[in-house]
Amino acid sequence: MLPFGLVIKGTTLREAEALQSLNRANIPLVPRLIDCVSIPYSWQPFFNCGNYAHEEMVIIIMTRLEGQPIAHRLATFTGLQTKELGDALRTSFSKIRELQPPNNQVCGFGGRCCVSYHISFDVFGPFPLVKMFNRWMNERTRYRVKSDDELPPPRNDTEKLAFSHGDLMPHNILVSKEGKLTGLIDWECAGWMPRHWDAAYALFMYDSYKPWEGIINQVFAEDAEDVRLEREWYLYWGE
Repeated sequence: MLPFGLVIKGTTLREAEALQSLNRANIPLVPRLIDCVSIPYSWQPFFNCGNYAHEEMVIIIMTRLEGQPIAHRLATFTGLQTKELGDALRTSFSKIRELQPPNNQVCGFGGRCCVSYHISFDVFGPFPLVKMFNRWMNERTRYRVKSDDELPPPRNDTEKLAFSHGDLMPHNILVSKEGKLTGLIDWECAGWMPRHWDAAYALFMYDSYKPWEGIINQVFAEDAEDVRLEREWYLYWGE
């Protein structure tokens, strides 16, 4: 942590560019990117940049947001605090979803490969259309479904894209001591994904954490049907 309310972080160029795009769109509750410097390859072992060997590593300086990760504090929230947090997150993601994709690709930010290590240890994509992404998901089931297994439901080939956080979990949401939303952090998995992706990912990670499930269902209520279908595909997530 730096003085003057700043933070330094070793990360990927993807996250730097995603922050820059969010900043330009005046998306609230997102760190403001101050500077970005490439890390020479020989220096990278000295920086914790995550498991992204395929990407350009950088050091970014950004503003520090108030608050702490929500983690498991949701279980201690009152009904009113939970509703207010859900309303604030819904407002934030509604604003983020006003951003328009540059094309029809399912991809990481900047046209890169998608990153989701709970889907695949390797990067995947980009895909020119949602239909092609769904075809890839279907191909993955061929090696896992037994002859007497019921196939997962058809995927939605006409679903719209949305700017996705890509790693929406409790430790990436900051709240104040009073439980007010203060920030959304860690955008290194950002990309253009089917609209339901953030909600489905968030529920996959914390499926048994009922307060979290309630918040996500509140925030992404309009994606409920696609999320329901994706949950039937959870068996085929991962390697």
